[in-house]
Amino acid sequence: MRFEGNPEVLRNLFRKKRLLANADISHQYTRTALLACSGVMRGTYGVGQMLSLHRFDLNHVFDNVFGVSTGTPSLAYLLTGQERHSIYWKEAASKEFISLSRFLQGKGPVVDIDYICRVFGDIDQRAVRQSRSNFFAGATCAHTGSGVFLDAKRAHSDLVESIKASLAIPGFTKPVTVGDCTYLDGATALTFPVQRVAEEWQPTDLLIFANRPGFTKRGALLDRLTSIPMLWNLPEAVQRVHAQRHTRALNELEYLRSQKICRWAILWSDNDVSRFERDPHKLEYAAVRAESHLTKLLAEAKAHVDAGTS
Repeated sequence: MRFEGNPEVLRNLFRKKRLLANADISHQYTRTALLACSGVMRGTYGVGQMLSLHRFDLNHVFDNVFGVSTGTPSLAYLLTGQERHSIYWKEAASKEFISLSRFLQGKGPVVDIDYICRVFGDIDQRAVRQSRSNFFAGATCAHTGSGVFLDAKRAHSDLVESIKASLAIPGFTKPVTVGDCTYLDGATALTFPVQRVAEEWQPTDLLIFANRPGFTKRGALLDRLTSIPMLWNLPEAVQRVHAQRHTRALNELEYLRSQKICRWAILWSDNDVSRFERDPHKLEYAAVRAESHLTKLLAEAKAHVDAGTS
Protein backbone atom coordinates (compact mmCIF):
# COMPACT_ATOMS: atom_id res chain seq x y z
CA MET A 1 0.00 0.00 0.00
CA ARG A 2 1.25 3.46 -0.82
CA PHE A 3 0.08 6.98 -0.01
CA GLU A 4 0.85 9.76 -2.47
CA GLY A 5 -0.11 13.39 -2.13
CA ASN A 6 -0.93 15.95 0.53
CA PRO A 7 -1.65 14.73 4.11
CA GLU A 8 -3.85 17.82 4.58
CA VAL A 9 -6.53 16.05 2.53
CA LEU A 10 -7.05 13.51 5.31
CA ARG A 11 -6.79 16.14 8.04
CA ASN A 12 -9.42 18.27 6.37
CA LEU A 13 -11.90 15.40 6.52
CA PHE A 14 -11.83 15.66 10.31
CA ARG A 15 -11.96 19.46 10.22
CA LYS A 16 -14.98 19.29 7.90
CA LYS A 17 -16.63 16.69 10.15
CA ARG A 18 -16.26 19.02 13.15
CA LEU A 19 -17.67 22.01 11.26
CA LEU A 20 -20.66 19.99 10.06
CA ALA A 21 -21.34 18.71 13.58
CA ASN A 22 -21.35 22.30 14.83
CA ALA A 23 -23.56 23.50 11.97
CA ASP A 24 -20.77 25.91 11.06
CA ILE A 25 -21.46 27.18 7.54
CA SER A 26 -17.75 27.73 6.96
CA HIS A 27 -17.58 24.01 6.13
CA GLN A 28 -18.60 25.01 2.60
CA TYR A 29 -15.15 26.49 2.02
CA THR A 30 -13.65 23.00 2.32
CA ARG A 31 -15.11 21.20 -0.68
CA THR A 32 -14.33 17.52 -0.25
CA ALA A 33 -14.56 14.85 -2.95
CA LEU A 34 -13.92 11.11 -3.06
CA LEU A 35 -13.13 9.26 -6.29
CA ALA A 36 -13.30 5.44 -6.20
CA CYS A 37 -11.75 4.00 -9.36
CA SER A 38 -12.15 0.81 -11.37
CA GLY A 39 -10.34 -2.50 -11.02
CA VAL A 40 -12.97 -5.32 -11.07
CA MET A 41 -12.00 -7.62 -8.16
CA ARG A 42 -9.35 -5.15 -7.03
CA GLY A 43 -12.30 -3.22 -5.69
CA THR A 44 -11.72 -5.23 -2.53
CA TYR A 45 -8.99 -2.72 -1.65
CA GLY A 46 -11.53 0.08 -1.94
CA VAL A 47 -14.06 -1.60 0.31
CA GLY A 48 -11.40 -1.99 2.98
CA GLN A 49 -10.69 1.72 2.70
CA MET A 50 -14.41 2.52 2.83
CA LEU A 51 -14.64 0.50 6.03
CA SER A 52 -11.85 2.61 7.51
CA LEU A 53 -13.77 5.81 6.67
CA HIS A 54 -16.82 4.27 8.33
CA ARG A 55 -14.85 3.46 11.47
CA PHE A 56 -13.98 7.16 11.83
CA ASP A 57 -17.56 8.23 11.08
CA LEU A 58 -16.49 9.96 7.87
CA ASN A 59 -19.31 8.57 5.71
CA HIS A 60 -20.87 11.94 4.99
CA VAL A 61 -18.03 14.45 5.02
CA PHE A 62 -17.70 14.36 1.23
CA ASP A 63 -19.66 16.91 -0.78
CA ASN A 64 -19.32 14.82 -3.93
CA VAL A 65 -18.45 11.15 -4.43
CA PHE A 66 -17.59 9.65 -7.81
CA GLY A 67 -17.59 5.93 -8.53
CA VAL A 68 -16.17 4.27 -11.61
CA SER A 69 -17.00 0.61 -12.24
CA THR A 70 -16.16 -1.43 -9.13
CA GLY A 71 -15.83 1.74 -7.08
CA THR A 72 -19.50 2.66 -7.56
CA PRO A 73 -21.31 0.07 -5.39
CA SER A 74 -18.67 0.53 -2.67
CA LEU A 75 -19.58 4.20 -2.46
CA ALA A 76 -23.28 3.38 -2.25
CA TYR A 77 -22.67 1.20 0.79
CA LEU A 78 -20.45 3.90 2.30
CA LEU A 79 -23.24 6.47 2.07
CA THR A 80 -25.74 4.12 3.70
CA GLY A 81 -23.41 3.01 6.48
CA GLN A 82 -24.12 -0.63 5.56
CA GLU A 83 -21.18 -2.97 6.07
CA ARG A 84 -21.43 -5.37 3.11
CA HIS A 85 -17.75 -5.52 2.32
CA SER A 86 -17.63 -9.33 2.25
CA ILE A 87 -19.31 -9.27 -1.17
CA TYR A 88 -15.89 -9.30 -2.83
CA TRP A 89 -14.70 -12.53 -1.22
CA LYS A 90 -18.09 -14.22 -1.08
CA GLU A 91 -20.66 -13.49 -3.80
CA ALA A 92 -18.26 -11.80 -6.27
CA ALA A 93 -15.68 -14.58 -5.91
CA SER A 94 -18.21 -17.24 -6.86
CA LYS A 95 -18.76 -18.88 -10.26
CA GLU A 96 -22.14 -17.16 -10.43
CA PHE A 97 -20.32 -13.87 -11.08
CA ILE A 98 -17.19 -14.78 -13.08
CA SER A 99 -17.08 -18.02 -15.11
CA LEU A 100 -15.09 -18.62 -18.28
CA SER A 101 -16.51 -22.15 -18.56
CA ARG A 102 -20.06 -20.74 -18.58
CA PHE A 103 -19.17 -18.62 -21.59
CA LEU A 104 -17.32 -21.41 -23.42
CA GLN A 105 -20.31 -23.72 -22.95
CA GLY A 106 -22.64 -21.08 -24.35
CA LYS A 107 -24.57 -20.81 -21.10
CA GLY A 108 -24.01 -17.12 -20.43
CA PRO A 109 -21.48 -14.26 -20.26
CA VAL A 110 -18.05 -14.47 -18.63
CA VAL A 111 -19.13 -11.83 -16.13
CA ASP A 112 -22.76 -11.94 -14.98
CA ILE A 113 -23.61 -8.35 -14.08
CA ASP A 114 -27.26 -9.26 -13.51
CA TYR A 115 -26.24 -11.66 -10.75
CA ILE A 116 -24.02 -9.21 -8.90
CA CYS A 117 -26.60 -6.44 -9.21
CA ARG A 118 -29.17 -8.72 -7.60
CA VAL A 119 -26.71 -8.94 -4.72
CA PHE A 120 -26.54 -5.13 -4.64
CA GLY A 121 -30.32 -5.09 -4.40
CA ASP A 122 -29.99 -4.83 -0.61
CA ILE A 123 -28.52 -1.33 -0.87
CA ASP A 124 -30.66 1.04 1.16
CA GLN A 125 -31.51 3.41 -1.70
CA ARG A 126 -33.47 5.72 0.56
CA ALA A 127 -30.43 6.18 2.80
CA VAL A 128 -28.28 6.95 -0.23
CA ARG A 129 -30.72 9.58 -1.47
CA GLN A 130 -30.95 11.16 1.98
CA SER A 131 -27.17 11.37 2.45
CA ARG A 132 -25.63 14.82 2.15
CA SER A 133 -23.15 13.72 -0.51
CA ASN A 134 -23.88 14.07 -4.21
CA PHE A 135 -23.30 10.65 -5.79
CA PHE A 136 -22.15 10.16 -9.38
CA ALA A 137 -21.67 6.88 -11.25
CA GLY A 138 -19.15 6.97 -14.07
CA ALA A 139 -20.25 5.27 -17.30
CA THR A 140 -19.33 5.23 -21.00
CA CYS A 141 -21.78 5.94 -23.81
CA ALA A 142 -22.04 2.68 -25.78
CA HIS A 143 -22.34 4.58 -29.08
CA THR A 144 -19.88 7.47 -28.87
CA GLY A 145 -17.39 6.31 -26.20
CA SER A 146 -17.83 9.55 -24.26
CA GLY A 147 -17.62 9.48 -20.48
CA VAL A 148 -20.70 10.39 -18.44
CA PHE A 149 -21.22 10.87 -14.71
CA LEU A 150 -24.76 9.69 -14.00
CA ASP A 151 -26.46 11.39 -11.07
CA ALA A 152 -27.23 8.23 -9.08
CA LYS A 153 -29.46 10.05 -6.58
CA ARG A 154 -31.94 11.52 -9.07
CA ALA A 155 -35.47 10.71 -7.96
CA HIS A 156 -36.56 9.19 -11.28
CA SER A 157 -33.59 6.85 -11.70
CA ASP A 158 -32.95 3.42 -10.22
CA LEU A 159 -29.74 3.54 -8.20
CA VAL A 160 -28.87 -0.09 -8.96
CA GLU A 161 -29.33 0.52 -12.69
CA SER A 162 -26.81 3.36 -12.52
CA ILE A 163 -24.41 1.03 -10.70
CA LYS A 164 -25.03 -1.67 -13.31
CA ALA A 165 -24.22 0.75 -16.14
CA SER A 166 -20.97 1.70 -14.42
CA LEU A 167 -20.04 -2.00 -14.10
CA ALA A 168 -20.87 -3.27 -17.62
CA ILE A 169 -17.44 -4.47 -18.78
CA PRO A 170 -17.20 -4.15 -22.60
CA GLY A 171 -16.54 -7.45 -24.32
CA PHE A 172 -17.79 -9.40 -21.29
CA THR A 173 -21.29 -8.03 -20.66
CA LYS A 174 -24.09 -6.34 -22.58
CA PRO A 175 -24.58 -2.56 -22.50
CA VAL A 176 -27.07 -1.23 -19.96
CA THR A 177 -29.86 1.24 -20.69
CA VAL A 178 -30.50 4.04 -18.20
CA GLY A 179 -33.16 6.51 -19.26
CA ASP A 180 -32.82 7.10 -23.00
CA CYS A 181 -29.13 6.15 -23.29
CA THR A 182 -27.11 2.93 -23.36
CA TYR A 183 -23.90 2.64 -21.38
CA LEU A 184 -20.84 0.50 -20.78
CA ASP A 185 -18.33 0.29 -17.95
CA GLY A 186 -17.13 3.70 -16.82
CA ALA A 187 -13.53 2.45 -16.84
CA THR A 188 -13.49 2.69 -20.65
CA ALA A 189 -13.79 6.49 -20.83
CA LEU A 190 -13.23 7.46 -17.18
CA THR A 191 -10.37 5.24 -16.05
CA PHE A 192 -8.80 7.97 -13.91
CA PRO A 193 -10.97 11.06 -14.47
CA VAL A 194 -9.18 13.45 -12.14
CA GLN A 195 -9.01 16.40 -14.53
CA ARG A 196 -12.75 16.36 -15.13
CA VAL A 197 -13.54 16.06 -11.43
CA ALA A 198 -11.09 18.82 -10.52
CA GLU A 199 -12.17 21.29 -13.18
CA GLU A 200 -15.93 20.63 -13.25
CA TRP A 201 -16.62 20.27 -9.51
CA GLN A 202 -13.58 22.19 -8.20
CA PRO A 203 -13.02 20.42 -4.88
CA THR A 204 -10.48 21.89 -2.50
CA ASP A 205 -9.59 18.37 -1.32
CA LEU A 206 -9.74 15.24 -3.49
CA LEU A 207 -9.19 11.75 -2.07
CA ILE A 208 -8.69 8.92 -4.57
CA PHE A 209 -9.02 5.18 -4.00
CA ALA A 210 -7.09 3.90 -7.03
CA ASN A 211 -7.77 0.13 -6.67
CA ARG A 212 -4.47 -0.52 -8.43
CA PRO A 213 -0.74 -0.18 -7.69
CA GLY A 214 -0.21 2.44 -10.41
CA PHE A 215 -0.18 3.12 -14.16
CA THR A 216 2.67 2.14 -16.47
CA LYS A 217 3.56 2.49 -20.14
CA ARG A 218 3.63 -1.31 -20.37
CA GLY A 219 0.02 -1.38 -19.20
CA ALA A 220 -0.88 1.13 -21.89
CA LEU A 221 0.64 -1.13 -24.56
CA LEU A 222 -1.28 -4.17 -23.25
CA ASP A 223 -4.52 -2.17 -23.39
CA ARG A 224 -4.02 -1.45 -27.06
CA LEU A 225 -3.14 -5.06 -27.91
CA THR A 226 -6.01 -6.70 -26.02
CA SER A 227 -8.77 -4.24 -26.90
CA ILE A 228 -8.94 -5.06 -30.60
CA PRO A 229 -10.09 -8.70 -30.39
CA MET A 230 -12.23 -8.14 -27.30
CA LEU A 231 -14.27 -5.23 -28.66
CA TRP A 232 -14.63 -6.12 -32.34
CA ASN A 233 -18.45 -5.86 -32.19
CA LEU A 234 -18.55 -2.41 -30.60
CA PRO A 235 -18.54 0.95 -32.43
CA GLU A 236 -15.11 2.10 -33.58
CA ALA A 237 -15.29 5.16 -31.33
CA VAL A 238 -15.74 2.94 -28.26
CA GLN A 239 -12.90 0.64 -29.36
CA ARG A 240 -10.59 3.62 -29.77
CA VAL A 241 -11.45 5.12 -26.37
CA HIS A 242 -11.02 1.76 -24.64
CA ALA A 243 -7.67 1.08 -26.31
CA GLN A 244 -6.33 4.46 -25.16
CA ARG A 245 -7.66 4.38 -21.58
CA HIS A 246 -4.36 3.52 -19.91
CA THR A 247 -2.48 6.18 -21.88
CA ARG A 248 -5.11 8.74 -20.87
CA ALA A 249 -4.75 7.67 -17.23
CA LEU A 250 -1.02 8.34 -17.37
CA ASN A 251 -1.73 11.80 -18.77
CA GLU A 252 -4.39 12.41 -16.10
CA LEU A 253 -1.95 11.45 -13.36
CA GLU A 254 0.61 13.89 -14.77
CA TYR A 255 -2.09 16.57 -14.83
CA LEU A 256 -3.04 15.88 -11.21
CA ARG A 257 0.52 16.17 -10.00
CA SER A 258 0.98 19.54 -11.71
CA GLN A 259 -2.43 21.24 -11.24
CA LYS A 260 -3.10 23.97 -8.65
CA ILE A 261 -6.88 23.63 -8.35
CA CYS A 262 -7.01 21.32 -5.35
CA ARG A 263 -5.10 19.37 -2.76
CA TRP A 264 -5.11 15.67 -3.56
CA ALA A 265 -4.18 12.31 -2.14
CA ILE A 266 -4.08 8.86 -3.76
CA LEU A 267 -4.16 5.53 -1.99
CA TRP A 268 -2.44 3.05 -4.30
CA SER A 269 -2.95 -0.66 -3.66
CA ASP A 270 -0.33 -3.40 -3.68
CA ASN A 271 -0.12 -5.85 -6.57
CA ASP A 272 -1.29 -9.03 -4.84
CA VAL A 273 -4.80 -9.12 -6.36
CA SER A 274 -5.45 -9.39 -10.09
CA ARG A 275 -8.50 -7.90 -11.82
CA PHE A 276 -10.23 -11.29 -12.00
CA GLU A 277 -8.95 -12.81 -8.76
CA ARG A 278 -11.18 -15.59 -7.40
CA ASP A 279 -9.30 -16.67 -4.25
CA PRO A 280 -11.53 -15.53 -1.34
CA HIS A 281 -8.66 -15.56 1.15
CA LYS A 282 -6.52 -13.27 -1.00
CA LEU A 283 -9.45 -10.97 -1.59
CA GLU A 284 -10.36 -10.69 2.09
CA TYR A 285 -6.77 -10.20 3.20
CA ALA A 286 -6.31 -7.44 0.61
CA ALA A 287 -9.28 -5.60 2.10
CA VAL A 288 -7.85 -6.07 5.60
CA ARG A 289 -4.49 -4.63 4.51
CA ALA A 290 -6.17 -1.67 2.80
CA GLU A 291 -8.28 -0.93 5.86
CA SER A 292 -5.30 -1.16 8.18
CA HIS A 293 -3.21 1.14 5.99
CA LEU A 294 -5.84 3.87 5.78
CA THR A 295 -6.80 3.49 9.44
CA LYS A 296 -3.22 4.26 10.45
CA LEU A 297 -3.15 7.32 8.18
CA LEU A 298 -6.53 8.57 9.46
CA ALA A 299 -5.51 8.07 13.09
CA GLU A 300 -2.44 10.23 12.47
CA ALA A 301 -4.54 12.85 10.70
CA LYS A 302 -7.10 12.94 13.53
CA ALA A 303 -4.39 13.23 16.18
CA HIS A 304 -2.87 16.12 14.23
CA VAL A 305 -6.21 17.95 14.07
CA ASP A 306 -7.13 17.20 17.70
CA ALA A 307 -3.79 18.58 18.81
CA GLY A 308 -4.40 21.75 16.85
CA THR A 309 -1.10 21.36 15.02
CA SER A 310 -0.70 23.91 12.26
